[in-house]
Amino acid sequence: MSEYIKKSLNNFESAELLFENGKYSSSIHCVYYSTYQLILYILKYKLNSEWNSFQEKKYAESLNNKKNPKEDSHNLTISFIKENITTTNEVFGRLFDSKIGILKHQRHTADYKENAIDMKTATNSLDLSKRINDELIKHFAL
Repeated sequence: MSEYIKKSLNNFESAELLFENGKYSSSIHCVYYSTYQLILYILKYKLNSEWNSFQEKKYAESLNNKKNPKEDSHNLTISFIKENITTTNEVFGRLFDSKIGILKHQRHTADYKENAIDMKTATNSLDLSKRINDELIKHFAL
């Protein structure tokens, strides 16, 4: 089994344990990374050549222009996989974009904001990550 898959599963299990112990912010952090590591697996093992070409193009662009602050590694990988999904299933592509955006926002709030994270928000993040992961597994036939 790939290390990305192991990490994804471990992070989801950790999120559930953290949630059960009232550690809601840390739970959200872990479910986001569960989904992100599944995306990394897909990029490496399902979309490798397309991903490598995309990275080379972005690297060349960065040499010619100032770096776009929104183009961090997470935004690039999420944008790439969304575009790939949309080419074969536009509806799923839009849903994926919306769901991953919500999950990423919740993770950002949990990690970097002073806001308290409640059980409802953590439950939403767990459910959202599970749905995204299941949909990615189905879409990419993992």
